[in-house]
Amino acid sequence: MEVNPFRQSILLRIRAQTEVGNARRQATALSTRLGFSETEAGKVAIVATELATNLVKHAGGGELILRGLDGPTAGIELMSLDKGPGFDAQIALQDGYSTVGSAGTGMGAIERLSESFYTYSLPARGSVQVATLWRTGKGPTPHDCAAVCVPIKGETHCGDAWMIRDTGDGLQIMVCDGLGHGIFAAEASNRALATFAAREGIPANQLLRQLHSALQSTRGAAISVADLGPQSVVYCGVGNIGGHIYTGTRSRGMVSHNGIVGHQAPRISDFTYPLVANDLVVMHSDGLAPHWKIEDYPGLIYRPCSVIAGVFFRDFRRARDDATIVVVRRSAT
Repeated sequence: MEVNPFRQSILLRIRAQTEVGNARRQATALSTRLGFSETEAGKVAIVATELATNLVKHAGGGELILRGLDGPTAGIELMSLDKGPGFDAQIALQDGYSTVGSAGTGMGAIERLSESFYTYSLPARGSVQVATLWRTGKGPTPHDCAAVCVPIKGETHCGDAWMIRDTGDGLQIMVCDGLGHGIFAAEASNRALATFAAREGIPANQLLRQLHSALQSTRGAAISVADLGPQSVVYCGVGNIGGHIYTGTRSRGMVSHNGIVGHQAPRISDFTYPLVANDLVVMHSDGLAPHWKIEDYPGLIYRPCSVIAGVFFRDFRRARDDATIVVVRRSAT
């Protein structure tokens, strides 16, 4: 079973300088797999090296997460997570600034080589940095969407899965958590992905019923589907997939029914929630504890979805399960 680089993230733990080379090699290999030219892959390698080096030098270690970005052209996202001392991004991005006696060109180089580069840092609480590079220059950015999806430590295949598609006047999102973890959980989630991909134009309620039928020969899964329209989200879920809507810092939970898709789903029904411009929709597997408060993170609500996903993943991931989070911002247009 081949790992899909657009659906499953690669998580690299960076604790020492000796691990920087592996981060560079992994990022280069992924960019090459995605069709990047030698020159473009070289830029990715530099960004990965700088991010990983900064984790060691300035944060005492952390994690680097790599993900392929699909669309009319392919891209790669590099997400750096740490719980170090934090920094002032405006100062750190200036060439020549360093806290450890180095040349101080790392963050400036990342910003210059990347199509987009976002940072979020709080004193004594760590930092999140997200760099994006596209295969042929600027990639598609019609929606502000982000995801992190990683398997439990020690597993190659993730039992979680997610997918987002454009419906013309909105988005349809699915998050799936195959029971347990490992290859059999991944088989259930891959069946859900294939079914979702083949069933365009079907409302969330009907789609979840078809997913229930499609997963009967698997071990089953928790699944939620959300239809984001111009003014509302229709949410239909069975099992322990968390769903939240943020209007500013005010949070509303979205309801899922008990059961297992593919085995026991006694009730499949949807709920409709209002949406306004710039609302956030967050969906996640139970590999993340759901008890975050976005107001505990000053200014985070205004940051790109990739940064928000990185912060919540870093601070609320459970170590004993696969973990997935999807964050989407409702367009202002």
